[in-house]
Amino acid sequence: ACCERWFSWDKHTCNGGIGSSEWYIDWKLEKCVKDCDDSSDADCGGFAKSWDERYGSSQDACCDQISSYTTRDKCTVDK
Repeated sequence: ACCERWFSWDKHTCNGGIGSSEWYIDWKLEKCVKDCDDSSDADCGGFAKSWDERYGSSQDACCDQISSYTTRDKCTVDK
């Protein structure tokens, strides 16, 4: 709550560099990725920016948002 209120523009640094693991759209890739920075997790796309809309833990909800750009089977980073 403190990081959300006082450091909303940089919550990741405030939280000690931990992401939320929520899905968001990386518009450069036109793919859904998770808000995290874990090289062992292929779905991590780095930390979401404060302006990136997050779709919670639902990969499907994120993929629905970019369905006009790509097919569902290609909405996430290739593994």
